[in-house]
Amino acid sequence: NDYDLIYIDFADGTDHIQRNAFLVENIIEFINSVKQPFNGVRQQNIVVGFSMGALVSRFALRHLETRGIVHETKLNVSFDGPHQGANIPVGFQAIALHVAGIQLGFGTPLPGIYYTTSLGALVPEIGRAASLLNRPAARQMLTYKVAPSIFGGFDGYDNSAHDAFMSEYTAMGLPTQNSIKNIAIANGSECGLTQGYAPYAEYLNYNLSLKLPYLANLFLSILGPWTNYPQLTFGLLSTKSQFNAEFKINALPDQQALQIYKGKVGIKQKILGVLNVNIVLTDVSLLSSSSQLPLDNSAGGIYDITRIVSQLPFAINQTRFNFVPTFSALNIGRGTQTITTTDLAKVYTPASFPPPPKDTPFSNFFTNPVSNEIHIQVTPINGRWLFDEIQGTPAFFSCSFFCSGSTSTFITGSNLVCSTNSTFTLSNVPIGATIVWSPSSNLTYVSGQGTTNYTVTRNGSGPGFVSATVTTECGTFAVPQKTVHVGGYSSSHYPISGPTNACLNQAVYYNTVDLAGATNYAWTWPSNWTYSGGQGTRYLALNTGSSSTGGAVSVRVANACDAGGSPAAIFTSVASCGSFSSFSAVPNPADEEITVTLDDYDSLGKKRKRKTN
Repeated sequence: NDYDLIYIDFADGTDHIQRNAFLVENIIEFINSVKQPFNGVRQQNIVVGFSMGALVSRFALRHLETRGIVHETKLNVSFDGPHQGANIPVGFQAIALHVAGIQLGFGTPLPGIYYTTSLGALVPEIGRAASLLNRPAARQMLTYKVAPSIFGGFDGYDNSAHDAFMSEYTAMGLPTQNSIKNIAIANGSECGLTQGYAPYAEYLNYNLSLKLPYLANLFLSILGPWTNYPQLTFGLLSTKSQFNAEFKINALPDQQALQIYKGKVGIKQKILGVLNVNIVLTDVSLLSSSSQLPLDNSAGGIYDITRIVSQLPFAINQTRFNFVPTFSALNIGRGTQTITTTDLAKVYTPASFPPPPKDTPFSNFFTNPVSNEIHIQVTPINGRWLFDEIQGTPAFFSCSFFCSGSTSTFITGSNLVCSTNSTFTLSNVPIGATIVWSPSSNLTYVSGQGTTNYTVTRNGSGPGFVSATVTTECGTFAVPQKTVHVGGYSSSHYPISGPTNACLNQAVYYNTVDLAGATNYAWTWPSNWTYSGGQGTRYLALNTGSSSTGGAVSVRVANACDAGGSPAAIFTSVASCGSFSSFSAVPNPADEEITVTLDDYDSLGKKRKRKTN
């Protein structure tokens, strides 16, 4: 599309964010000094910052404005930028810092032939991991930064660099010159879904117990992470040795002070087969703070360590964690509001912008459809959204109708299909969706497949349905099916419930099922019984009378298609039961209040007394 693309890389991407922002300022000024008009028009710049680059570019543009320099930029794009901080699980920080700092000694305790170093220096990968955590940019971005102790453990947390930078960064705000548009892409879930595990979930629980042969034990006597010279003596005199290691890592809990990391290494030796000696080489632990939010599992752009840990001799239970929280990528509350656990799992959708005070300063934003995705992952969906914005066409994309687990899309239409065509309508369909309709076997498709209006006709009778599936860029979902009745009812559709044995002069009650679309319930009963009520409804009240010998009670149910099929029936036998009592309820069926009457009869069926409550 005739754009010139200028990529900015840094000699040291982990340097202070401000220093790299100053470099970007210089580059923007240089570009503006050499760019030529396109079709006779001097074009405005578009700046896209990925991850930390979003902080760098925002700082650079805003700092140019404070210096009174025109940056000629019309669009500033933040792509999963940690505007309120990034997250690396403090347990992972702790193990990197701890293991890298383990001291190793070589030689003997004799003067001049003993040398110490660290495991991080011997294994460059471990050393680099620990070093990166202490670089300026990491300290500025990490919301919770583990502070190593000079004595080999931890001094809790040191968030001073992060807090200082965020104070400066928040005060500067977003660029505003010449109505520049600021937009953001977040790789976190639009629905606020977590990473699939609970706060304080176990990342690692590894225990190693290794018996050492004598020669290995002797070698460890002159090579080990300790400086206590008696170890040489123990090694020479030991008859049995065992190396023990224990490492535990948990995700952050929800604002609780719990053990997040434990790392312990030691040797158990038996001296001359008699004396047991336990030597602790290193034993450190780290607790979370009661003020720390459960960032590790919250919604946000994912950091995946599968490739890293696949080379390790033990399993990491959870290999993905939230690296840039969604609230941070969208700068919810603009850095001036207290973020709570509730904010970590909110639905952030452009379909309904978050209201103040925890709003977003971006004029438009994109959150990933439904689930979290890999940090700074470019997809056809967010890529097209960004391209539309670059082209000056305001872009809108939302999958929030998926967030509740059920969508607002539904089918409307008649509950009854007779002999004529019936049309059903799909309402609240997402724009650009593909629709596939499906009818029950007693319905035949007429027209409308792929559209929101679907027409069918009957080819049978009985219960039926019309269903649809909808496919969008957010995925495919099934719309709740529309249940219908096809044609008239038959006796199998309305079985009767009621007594099969009764006494003389007894009140008896019958009912059938509630059928959608029923227009009339036509009851019949033995001629010498007394009718009490219910004709035309699904309930019937009768009295068996004083001379009845029983008979059949039947019903036919009509609907708009026909007057009903063959009747359903139930046979009730009637006999003299001696003295008995019965209860009747009026009205029947009841609404809110009923009158209960006790009728007492003698052996000849003559009523003796009547009591009403």
